[in-house]
Amino acid sequence: MRRRIVVGGGLLVVLCLIGYAISTAFGGTTPPRATTPPTTTVTTPPVNEVEVGVRTFSYTDLTRKTYDYTTGKTLPSRTVGVELEYPTYHGSAGTETPDVSIVSKKSYPLIVFASGYRLRPKNYSTLLDSWVKAGFLVAALEFPDTTYPATEPAYHAQLPHGSPESDLYNEPADVAFAIKNLMAASTTKSSWLDGLINKNAIVLAGHSDGGDVVAALAYDSAAQVAGVTVRGVAVLSGAEFAIANQVYSQPSGPAVPLLVVQSTTDVCNAPSSAVQLYNSIAAPKYYLNLDNATHLGPYNGAQPRVSAIVEQTTTAFFQGAIGPSAISTQALSAPATVAGVSSLTTASSLAPIATPSGSPSCPVD
Repeated sequence: MRRRIVVGGGLLVVLCLIGYAISTAFGGTTPPRATTPPTTTVTTPPVNEVEVGVRTFSYTDLTRKTYDYTTGKTLPSRTVGVELEYPTYHGSAGTETPDVSIVSKKSYPLIVFASGYRLRPKNYSTLLDSWVKAGFLVAALEFPDTTYPATEPAYHAQLPHGSPESDLYNEPADVAFAIKNLMAASTTKSSWLDGLINKNAIVLAGHSDGGDVVAALAYDSAAQVAGVTVRGVAVLSGAEFAIANQVYSQPSGPAVPLLVVQSTTDVCNAPSSAVQLYNSIAAPKYYLNLDNATHLGPYNGAQPRVSAIVEQTTTAFFQGAIGPSAISTQALSAPATVAGVSSLTTASSLAPIATPSGSPSCPVD
């Protein structure tokens, strides 16, 4: 009996020793404190946001004259201002930053923009900036008579020697002059513009009287200028020149696509005038109808929903116009077709649209 007890006790001791060994090996009831690896902070590189840079300069044409409607005198030259907007990583959000570096030194497509009467490029910042962020350079022009100094008070009456709006008919040549100088600068080693403009990807855009100007340069044989070739034209609430016996048509050579944007409730540019321009030009052409917009609101951001439609549709139009293949009607229709707001057509001819009540009136909105 004692021997069995001794053996049993010995066995118990052995088992305890084994248990202790196992407990020690595998942690037991008091495991050692785990070692926490040092925390590593992963820093995500900042994403470069494309903003808008701007450079301003001017070109003076010594071969053409300017009539001063304030003094009644004729000046011996014409000076065209250029506000060149471009993509940059060094600008500030929501503004156009002067003289910063461009995103990259490469060849960009160019939009040449003509403002409406008494309006300036800054009045269209929302629209022009959207084009820049889509990858275009934008050259917004300032004309000798119809783009007034910002310090001059607004008025609608004629000046002492007539209306500066009469100078409108000289402006297609101003646009052509600016384009030729921009192209020359893009091939000049000492110029900031050297290598930045794709000469085969130039398009035109204009609002109101500015739309009249770019339409005339592209489609009116009397206003066309040799040596200027464009790939597309967007006329924003514009029309044909009000000159007798004007003949608008596609130019000789490759057809130039046309996009007309017009609101049925525009009391400044009669919808029938936009339709007249559209009907006179052969395809390819596109008509973006805005159901209930003002004359300026779709282009200056005052009507945000409509402005977004115009930005997206014009961008798609320009991208298609400079592309290797024909413009995709589907690509234009997608942003342009919004029930109760806007629609797009490519019909060969449009029926006249009734003139809205209150016309003609061109308030600044």
